[in-house]
Amino acid sequence: LNLSYLPCRKLILSGTPMPNSSMDLVPQFRALFPEIRTHSETVVSDFQPFFVRTTKEELGLFPVERVRVDVEMSVTQRRLYEALTSDAERYLVGLNARDRMRFRSVARCVQYMLQAASNPGLLANSSIGEHELLTEALADGVSFKMQEACRITREWVGEEKKVLIWSGVV
Repeated sequence: LNLSYLPCRKLILSGTPMPNSSMDLVPQFRALFPEIRTHSETVVSDFQPFFVRTTKEELGLFPVERVRVDVEMSVTQRRLYEALTSDAERYLVGLNARDRMRFRSVARCVQYMLQAASNPGLLANSSIGEHELLTEALADGVSFKMQEACRITREWVGEEKKVLIWSGVV
């Protein structure tokens, strides 16, 4: 914001039609127009003269081709994932709004579960980096999920296709 008055031209791109609330627009507007005061109550009307929405149809994009690929975990990766799942369940029991430390622990466990399911190597520098389950999972080498993602990417890039990989845990 301290530098926002310097550029001659500014542009903000948003990947969604509207943020969660009008308050989310305030920092964007202030970055574009630091000289104009805006608030959550006025920011939508303040943006109106400058806002442009381009739809997917206007861009002429090809239809999205979604390909779901289910990939099993190795035995050791599954053991690591299940250990993290049990830990998260234990923390969730009795969780209340005032117990912030426990909530942070749950969030960390969820992050660890996502990392363990996709690429256990991401956990190497975490608080469980020295745990024997992680050591065993890392000894397996690159996860089956990462191997499959790389295989599909190489195949489609070889066919000159554009590739976007969205990975999740089911």
